[in-house]
Amino acid sequence: MNDDFVTVQRVLDELKSIYASHCSVDVEDPAAQITERDIVADIRHSLTALFDKKGYHVHCEIRPAPNTNIEPQEMKRLPRIDVVVLRNGNRQSWLVAAKQLQNKYRKGPFQARFSSVPVEFFHTAVEAKIQSKVADARKDIDTLRDIQKINPSCNCFFVLFNARGRVRDHDRILAYGREQAVTVVEYTAQR
Repeated sequence: MNDDFVTVQRVLDELKSIYASHCSVDVEDPAAQITERDIVADIRHSLTALFDKKGYHVHCEIRPAPNTNIEPQEMKRLPRIDVVVLRNGNRQSWLVAAKQLQNKYRKGPFQARFSSVPVEFFHTAVEAKIQSKVADARKDIDTLRDIQKINPSCNCFFVLFNARGRVRDHDRILAYGREQAVTVVEYTAQR
């Protein structure tokens, strides 16, 4: 983790409070975040407001490349991280590194998508789930754990908002997050 860990956690806790104020077991509020994409959009918006001043960049659906030697077939199999804060490091640009990875696909300069970025440029990685299945949540937590191993200065958070899901599943996900030493920001209306 890095110096911004507490600040990012505070932002995610604020989003949790907003979610909790709108979502009960029987959601009656039409303004409630009812999909995972709603949550991801809120996270991206909040982190962009926080990190614009620092010159960091917030993007969604980034594939965490463990290094720059990865080949296209391996990149295609990488999971996508919901929200990633990227920063330059050691006089290197994350965008230049992303372009180099993307050029390995040999699709030409028209390709404007840079879906893989080396993990060394990750400042913060956030995976979000809403009413998640345990197996899906475990995969996301494992991905965050692996990012932390490659880049220990990356803040990794698993956000679990759960208005209507089963408490038993929620508790199993929380326990797994603790086992893997991944910070979980969670809410369930079932308690």
